[in-house]
Amino acid sequence: MLEPGAAAPGFTVKDLSGEVFDLEVEKMNSPHLLVFFSIFCEPCRRELAVVQRLHDKYRDAGWRVVAVALDGEPLKHGVDGFARQEGYGFRVLMDELDARETFRVADAYGVSEIPSVFVIEKGGGIFFGRRGFTREEELEKAMQSLRKP
Repeated sequence: MLEPGAAAPGFTVKDLSGEVFDLEVEKMNSPHLLVFFSIFCEPCRRELAVVQRLHDKYRDAGWRVVAVALDGEPLKHGVDGFARQEGYGFRVLMDELDARETFRVADAYGVSEIPSVFVIEKGGGIFFGRRGFTREEELEKAMQSLRKP
């Protein structure tokens, strides 16, 4: 798992609506909260509820929230239905397998457990990263730390 201080790897994948998301460009404009999940993971569902609350609270302050589903292309419609049912207002991306059959995004971030979350500074540095469920207070504290001058 990438440690604080490391550069956040850029990536380009599609969201659930088929629109391309390019973190290499996006991270230059805004800080990001990045979460990796699966619809079959109960702690992930709890984490996504936390992430939605943080999205609602900080989107007007310039924060962008992006969730990366590791469920695979065959389950894209299931992920889409889940995201709609839960009313997520943040972008949900589908990770893709590369020619070596590894996840293009999750493997670049060293994700070995889900949920995993990263707070990425504007400009692209990893400020915070955590495996497993992360309490809302802990995530919010990391996000607020970036807002201080």
